[in-house]
Amino acid sequence: YVEIALLIGMLINSHIVDFVVTGCSSGQGMMLACNSMPGVLCGYVPTAKDAYLFAQINNGNVVSLPLGEEYTYTGEKNLEETIKALFSEPFGGGYPKSEAKRKIADAKKLKEIKAKSQIDFEMFLNKLDLDMVKKVKHKIHAQ
Repeated sequence: YVEIALLIGMLINSHIVDFVVTGCSSGQGMMLACNSMPGVLCGYVPTAKDAYLFAQINNGNVVSLPLGEEYTYTGEKNLEETIKALFSEPFGGGYPKSEAKRKIADAKKLKEIKAKSQIDFEMFLNKLDLDMVKKVKHKIHAQ
C-alpha cells in the first residue's frame, strides 16, 4: 500500500482529484501511509458515525476503510451507510453544530501545522527512489 499512498499523494497534490476513498485489511496501514504524504489528511472511518464526524470536523481529503474487518454478512450495508454518512453534508461544517465555529478553527489550525511540518510535495518526490516514482506516475498516465 506504500505505492498506493504515494499515488494518492500525487493525485491530491496535483489536484487531479479532491477526495479519495481507500482502505486495506485493517484500514490503519493505509491511513498511516497516506498521512505520511505531504498535503494529505486521511481519516480512519470504520463506521458511518466515524465517516460523518471526519467529514464535518476534520474536513480531510482521504478516508481509509477497514476492508478486511467489520464487513461480515452485514458488511455491504455497513459500507453503504459509511459512504452515505461521509457524503451526507458538505465537508467542514463542524460538529456538533453548537461547537461548529471552534471545530472549524481547530481543523484549520491542524492543516496549517501539518503544512508547516512537512516539505513541499515536489521536494518530497525528489527525495524518493526514482524507479518507484516513475512506476506510480505510469499508473496515473495509464488511465
